[in-house]
Amino acid sequence: LGWTLSFFIVFLVPNDVSAAAHCDVEYCGDEAPTNCSGSPLVSQNTLEILWTSLYWSTLCLTFFVYPIMQDYSRCGHFTFVDKMVTSIKMNLLLYTVMICVLIGAAIIYFIHNNLSWSGILDVAMAAANAYGLFLLISLLGHGVVNVPRRLWRASNRKMMLAQSHYELASLSDNLDEAYEKLNQVLKLVRKASDLTPQSDPFRPFVDVIIKKCPPEYAAIMYGEGNFELSYDKLCSLHEKLMNAMHNVQMYTSMYCDMLKSALHHEDISHSKNSGLKYIKWTEKAPRSHAGASILNTLEYVWYCYVESWFLKALCGTSVVMGVLLVWSELIFFLCAADLSIVSLYIRFLRTFVPDLILQISIFLPVVFIAYCSISSLLRLRLFNYYHLIPHGSSDSNSLLFSASYLCRLTSPLAYNFMMMSHYPNTAFIIVMGPINLTPLGKYFQLLFPMVLVPFSLATLFNLYSKILSLLHIKRFQFDEDFLQDNSQIQEGVLIANSERATPCSSALLTSAVSLLLSPTTL
Repeated sequence: LGWTLSFFIVFLVPNDVSAAAHCDVEYCGDEAPTNCSGSPLVSQNTLEILWTSLYWSTLCLTFFVYPIMQDYSRCGHFTFVDKMVTSIKMNLLLYTVMICVLIGAAIIYFIHNNLSWSGILDVAMAAANAYGLFLLISLLGHGVVNVPRRLWRASNRKMMLAQSHYELASLSDNLDEAYEKLNQVLKLVRKASDLTPQSDPFRPFVDVIIKKCPPEYAAIMYGEGNFELSYDKLCSLHEKLMNAMHNVQMYTSMYCDMLKSALHHEDISHSKNSGLKYIKWTEKAPRSHAGASILNTLEYVWYCYVESWFLKALCGTSVVMGVLLVWSELIFFLCAADLSIVSLYIRFLRTFVPDLILQISIFLPVVFIAYCSISSLLRLRLFNYYHLIPHGSSDSNSLLFSASYLCRLTSPLAYNFMMMSHYPNTAFIIVMGPINLTPLGKYFQLLFPMVLVPFSLATLFNLYSKILSLLHIKRFQFDEDFLQDNSQIQEGVLIANSERATPCSSALLTSAVSLLLSPTTL
C-alpha cells in the first residue's frame, strides 16, 4: 500500500501542474487561478480530494502504522498480544519525541504568531513536511550524482566483470559466516529443547521455535551453549533464529544474483573475444526457431557494441538533467525573475502543445526526480537492519522501512516540484498550504534547497567512504584501484568457473536454507 501510494504521485503531479499552467497566474503568485483553458484529465475538485486522501493516508502509515508493524515483524514473542504490546512499547520513545517536537513547535508559534488552538494541526503538518523536504533533498543530492555514475560504470564491461568477481568472493565468505551463525543458533535450540521436558509449561514455545528450524535440525544430536530457560530467553532465541535464517536466505540470494551477473559478463566477453557472431549463454538454451540467427546477431551487436554507448548516452543525459535540476532547486525561491529551468520549460511548452503532450513532458522530469531520490533510498543499506534484496528475499522489516520512508517522500516531492515550476496555485498547494516554519519562517524555503549542494559534493568526492575509512570501517570501493586486488578477483573467477556447470536455480532462491544446508555442516 505504501509503495503504491508513493508512486501514484508521478501521475498526479503532471496533471495538477498542467491544469495550473493553463491559468492566467503569474509565476510565484498565490492568487486563485482564473481564465483557465485546456481540459485536464482530472478536475480541480477531484485533485483536491485525491491529494487530501493521499497526504493523510501516507502520514498515518509512516508515523503510526509502519513503525509498529516493523517492531512486530522483528519481535520474537509467540502470541499476537505479546508482539503488539512489545512493539507499542518500543515505539513509545518515538511517539514521545514526536509529541515533544510538536509541543515545542506549537509554543514557538504561539509566541511569535499568537497562534490559535485550531492552528496546531497546521504546525504538525508543517513540521512533518519540513522533515520530509530535508529527507528528500538529502536523498536527491545523493541520487543526482550516483545515477549517472552507475550508468557510466555499467558501460564499462571489464569493470563490471571485475566487480562481479570481487563481490562474488566477498559474498561467498559472508554466506559461509551466515551458515556458521545459523549452525550455532540451531545448536542452542537443541540445547533449549533438551532442557525442556514435555510437561514443562515452556514446551509449547520451544515447539514453535523447532517448527521454524530447517529440516536439517534433526541431524543435531546434542545442543551446545549456555541457555537459561525463561520466557524472555525463549523470545530472544526465537528472534535469533529468525534473523539467522533470514541472513542465510539473504546472502544466498545475493550470491546467486552476483554469480549470474558474473556469468553474464563472462559469456559476453568470451563470445566477443572468440570471434563468434552470437553469444553463447551459460544459463540460456540456444535458439532453434526460424528467426534464431537474426535474433542472435541483433543480441550480439547490442551487448558487444551498442549497449555501452547507449549507457554512456543515458549517463550524459542524466548529468545534464541533474545540473538543470540542481540549478532549479537553488533558485526556485526567486520571484523577481523566472530563472528556474523547470518553470521556463513548462511555460514554453504550454503555449503550443496540447494538454496530453504537456503532461507527458512534465512527467519526464518528475520521474527523474523521483528516480534519483527513491533509488537512493532503495539502495541504502543499514547493516543488517535495512537491506532490500531481490527475488522476495527481503525481510518484512526492510520492506516496511522502505514503504515508510517512501510515504514520507510523497508530499515533499510533489511540493518541491511545484515550487521549482513556480506554480503555487495547484490543487496540492491549496490542500497543503505553504511551508512556513517560525523562527525560520519564509527563509525556510530559501535554506532547505541549499542542503542539496553539500550532499551532492559529498557524494561526488566520496566523502562518506573517506569518513568510514578513517573510522576503520571496511567498505567496498568501486574504482580502478580494486582491479589491483587480484587475489580476491581471482578467487571470484574460480568460484564462477566452479559454479558454471550448476548455476543457482529458482528453487535455491525460494528455499535457500533447506537446499543449501547439509547435515555435515550442522
